[in-house]
Amino acid sequence: MARTRRSRAVGRVRAWISVIAAVALVPWILYLGGTLPQDYAAAHWRATWIGFDVLLVLFLFATAVLGFLRSPLLTVVAFTTGVLLLCDTWFDVMTAQHGDQLTSVISAVCGELPLATLLIGGTLRIVRLNEPPFSRRMLLRELVTGQPHDHR
Repeated sequence: MARTRRSRAVGRVRAWISVIAAVALVPWILYLGGTLPQDYAAAHWRATWIGFDVLLVLFLFATAVLGFLRSPLLTVVAFTTGVLLLCDTWFDVMTAQHGDQLTSVISAVCGELPLATLLIGGTLRIVRLNEPPFSRRMLLRELVTGQPHDHR
């Protein structure tokens, strides 16, 4: 199926958004490295947060690269990146100390949740658009298993 100029432009915008988000996350990781306490009612607190954010940066960059290359792997990596953003949001908000809760919620509402929605929603749209027109209304079982439903 040939892509329209508009859909290619939208794909490039999504890829650039991923690049910007990944670049913006690097200073945050450095900030965390300098400010998170060594222990926070959990062992390896600092390594846990920095390691997760490094993973998030890698997936954001992978999403961007695969988007620029128009790789068929984009859907899998972009969806995974969206899920990682949701996980990051959850843990940021849930583990915030009393004075940091508002900052965590603002970060979630203004950054992480919209980007996760863009990535996961875009992935689902790609999957839907790659189906033949006569089968746009896939059954959930078909979407999950990848096996066509026998309509007999």
